Amino acid sequence: MKKPTLALLTCLIIFSPSIAFGKDISGSVWRFNYDNDSAEQIILFEKDKTFTYQLVVSNSGNQGKVFSDERNTWTVNGNLVVLSYNFGYAILSLTINGSGDRMTGIFKNKKGTVCQVKGQLEEEVIFENGIFHNRDDDNNNEDDIPF
Repeated sequence: MKKPTLALLTCLIIFSPSIAFGKDISGSVWRFNYDNDSAEQIILFEKDKTFTYQLVVSNSGNQGKVFSDERNTWTVNGNLVVLSYNFGYAILSLTINGSGDRMTGIFKNKKGTVCQVKGQLEEEVIFENGIFHNRDDDNNNEDDIPF
């Protein structure tokens, strides 16, 4: 009786997706808040391990702009998510929680800026035609995310 139970347990551990072994966040949209300057971003984790982001609130003068190219990449290793902006000019290191809907971590850039970051999964937000908007939007842009 122990051998079938052990075999079943082994199969479940090997073949079941689990946060302990890394979460597939590709295709998901997240909202991140930065504590030092009230910055806020919406990020889409692309399937090719790049990411698209929009600065919702920004002191850089780029508020509302969308950025997307191969210079911005992400990786997942267990519950650690790392985003590299502009070929490593800035790094965002995050820990994803056990339920897979929140992340917390630290942002650092080459200029020495360091701040705490909190993020949450935005299940009702999608990126389509270059715009982040609510999933139930009929593309009339009235309900686009307020940026």
